[in-house]
Parts: sequence; C-alpha cells; structure tokens
Amino acid sequence: MISSGISVVQVNPYAVKQSKEIEDNSRLKDDRKDPKLIANLVKDGNYGMPYLPENVYADMRRLSMFRDQLTEDRIRNINRLHRKLKIYFPEYMDAFGKIDGAFTLQGSGTETRK
Repeated sequence: MISSGISVVQVNPYAVKQSKEIEDNSRLKDDRKDPKLIANLVKDGNYGMPYLPENVYADMRRLSMFRDQLTEDRIRNINRLHRKLKIYFPEYMDAFGKIDGAFTLQGSGTETRK
C-alpha cells in the first residue's frame, strides 16, 4: 500500500475500545461498528504513523527477529532433550552435568580421533 502512495496509519485498539464505550455506552464487541469508530479516530487525528525500516535497518530487524526465533527453537529443543533424558537416561545429569556444557558437546573423550 505504501509503495502505491496510500498512507498507512495505526490506531490504538485501546482508543477504539474507549471511543466505543463513550459512543454507545457498551463494552460489547461489535465488528460492524469498529470500522466507523476507527475512521472517526483517524479523521480526528487520533492515530500514529508506523515505523517501517528501510534498507539496512529492515535487514537488521529481520536478522534480529530470526535470531530471536533461533533462540526460542534452541530453548525448545533443549527442553525436549531434558524431557527425553529424564525418561530414558535419568542419571545423565549426575554423570555429565549440563546438556550444552563443553564436556557433553565434546563427548566422553573415549572415542578415537583421526
């Protein structure tokens, strides 16, 4: 939309809720009234402009989001591994310590290296 020259704005959902309560004194959600309320808020200037990063800043945002996702995946996988180890090898933590510790990642040191 922005590339087509159409302005994009953000309206705070809390402002929509407040204006709905003021207009009809109702807390009930009504999807038919929301567009009218949002249009009135925009007409009155009660909106914000979204920040859309460009170029290197957009890349940095994407990379940051990707890193966050990788971190969540890592935590999820470590938790899965903890759960499996508790079921199939309950003495693991006593024998090796942390799952992602240096000793564990290197192995027990008994294998031969070529």
